[in-house]
Amino acid sequence: MKPVALLLLVCGCKGQEPDTGPASPTETGPSSETEPPETEPPPSGFTSCDGVVALSVCPSDALVVDGAGGVTIFDVPLTWTWSPACFQSVAAPIYVQVPPDATSVTVTTDAGVSPVDMDVLRDGAVLLENTEGTYVATPAATAAWPKSVDEPVSGCWAVFPRTNSLEPETTPGRVDLYVRHGDAVGGSVRVVPVLVDDAPITDEQAAAVIATAQARFTRGGVTVVVEPAERLTFQPGPVDLFGDAYRLRMAWTDPNATGGIPVFFIESFDASSIIGLAGGIPGAPRPGTATSGVIAAVAPIVDGGDLDLARLGMLTAHELGHQLGLYHTTEAAGGHDTLDDTPECPPSADADENGELQLDECLKFDGPNVMFWQSSAEVDQSVVTDDQLWIVARSAAVQP
Repeated sequence: MKPVALLLLVCGCKGQEPDTGPASPTETGPSSETEPPETEPPPSGFTSCDGVVALSVCPSDALVVDGAGGVTIFDVPLTWTWSPACFQSVAAPIYVQVPPDATSVTVTTDAGVSPVDMDVLRDGAVLLENTEGTYVATPAATAAWPKSVDEPVSGCWAVFPRTNSLEPETTPGRVDLYVRHGDAVGGSVRVVPVLVDDAPITDEQAAAVIATAQARFTRGGVTVVVEPAERLTFQPGPVDLFGDAYRLRMAWTDPNATGGIPVFFIESFDASSIIGLAGGIPGAPRPGTATSGVIAAVAPIVDGGDLDLARLGMLTAHELGHQLGLYHTTEAAGGHDTLDDTPECPPSADADENGELQLDECLKFDGPNVMFWQSSAEVDQSVVTDDQLWIVARSAAVQP
């Protein structure tokens, strides 16, 4: 069988000012107020597109993470304002003081199916900034840190949200901030098979597919739990990669309160070469957003009337890796993730000199890794490194 590229939806990110009311955190660790600083916090040197200067130290009204550990979740509603300078709708910046024991920070800017953007800073240093032409903004744009082992995450974080619509935004907006703090060794990732319309797969087959991800990612204290399968009536016919895929994820709002990542099993995408799609790196942790969940097409994996469970399982595990924050170990044109212990397929491996590092050229390197950019039915891609598991353990989707 011809190797296929494994598609993911990468979130980009930029934005502006906090909304008017105080944010109420929903959390397993409480929030508290801090004493106001004696002097005005200094500027960072970063200015948003509508002229708002970012601070390098959190102001007195910043959100504060406190408590002994767990995950603190801030759900901050946004008030969009049209900015002629940006030619986009913007919202006020959101500041959050993250404690020294923090292990990860995940940020989602959401406005339904509207494409959104954000700038993210820590202690005044820009971690994420929109650069025109370098990516396509998506709905429910999500970014997470750390991106490499031992990258620090404590400090004063600032999020500047905006939309990418060229007209004033009328859809209500929201920023979700997830801060893991305390012990990030144990926990569970709950995965929910969602059988959509007439997808040719049974409950038992869906569970067997997700069990492949269990075998790859259940290590180092993190457990992958497969929840009972659910059914969803969405629409007849193939699913469009963008509009339909976004609306499909929004249609499932975790009715059984599992807190899990949905894996939507559909019949097919409208692009026949695509069989798997993640919401992002990572996808949005909150169910019911446009990028919260993995979508897997079943019909292209049927061979001679039988569903190739092993192959569908491998593809689903790869997309779940993206959803949990893992990048490709090597990209088609070269380039490597930020993890030290994942091998890199070097440019010299391009034996046919076609400009692509193909799977068969990289088998001595990272081809067998679950996150290599390409897959084949003939190759068992079951390798997951310790650093990859370290990132997974810090995902906002992991429940303490």
